Order: sequence, then structure tokens, then C-alpha cells
Amino acid sequence: GRERASEREEGFKQAIDCAKKALELDPSCSDAYSVMSFCLLGRGQHTQAIEMSDKAVELAPNHAECLALSAVVRNKSGQPERAVQLITKAMRLSPTYPAWFLWALGLAHRLTGDKDLAVRLFRKALERNRDFLAIHVSLAVTLSELDHIEEARKSAAEILRISPGFSIHNYIEGLSYSDQEELQRIEEGLRRVGSPD
Repeated sequence: GRERASEREEGFKQAIDCAKKALELDPSCSDAYSVMSFCLLGRGQHTQAIEMSDKAVELAPNHAECLALSAVVRNKSGQPERAVQLITKAMRLSPTYPAWFLWALGLAHRLTGDKDLAVRLFRKALERNRDFLAIHVSLAVTLSELDHIEEARKSAAEILRISPGFSIHNYIEGLSYSDQEELQRIEEGLRRVGSPD
């Protein structure tokens, strides 16, 4: 785990340096702020991540991807209600949005407690991209919490199809939720459907 953590940190450092250089050349570069917000999120610096993603949205209020990335930051930082607003606007701006927009919306509803709606959104997201690991993880966990164990096991099988070396420990390590209880729920949900430790 420690080696992977230092590799991740090195990646964050390089990305932040690139983003800072981009901002020196163009202080209104919203994408650079988005990159920085994601790196800060990965480091567990949720308050700063929100500040940077707000800055990105302020500079590019009609940039769908910027809004969607900001929604992911809010989801991971304990503000799913705000995430719903951001991702809904992003979908309006970009009607041909990618699968992960639906995943982000599903996640926001999962976190606000509407798990049935979350499941519907995750399934819709998979219609757009069958091989998106995070969506299968979210679906497996949410289904297992709703006691739909057979369906949850099917999702767990999809996780291993996409990522044969998948392990709960490694996956959880890479998640950057401010809410430790959500991490626990993900871990328990995956264990319950037989995902490998």
C-alpha cells in the first residue's frame, strides 16, 4: 500500500505542477482548477478541493464537464445535495453526456438516501458504458444494501470481469470520501457479495 500511495502522491504533485503552469499562462483556465481540485480531493483535502472546483465553475459556468467534476468533488466531500444541482445542470448543457455523469448523479442520490433511484441511475449509466468499474462497484454495494443479493452478486462478477485483480482493500484505498462511514458501507457491501479482500 505504501508504494502505491507514494506513486499516487507523485502523480498528484506532477498534475498540480502542470495545472499551476497552465494558470500562469492563462489565469482563467477552468480545466487547470478542475485538475487541482481532483488532486486535492485525492489527498483528502476536501475544503481546498471544493474551493478549487468552485473556482473552475465560476470561470466556466456553462462547461458541462467542469460542473460534473465539481459534482464528484461535492459527493466525496459530504455535499451530495449540491452535487445534484451541479450534475443536473451539466446534463442540461450537454445532452449527449458520458456515462459517468449518470454515475455522479446516482452517487448523489445514494448519499442522500434515495437508493432505489440511485440503482436506476447506475443501471442507466451502464447502458452507456458497460465497462465502467466504479459504476459496477456503486451498483453492487447499493443493491446489497437493499438486500437484492443475487443482482448484487451479478454486479460483483462484472467487477472481476473488468478488473480481474480487483481487491476491496486496494479499491477503498483509492477512494477519497470525507465520510469514513461511507467507506465502511462500501467495504461491507462488497464483502457481502463476495468480492475479494
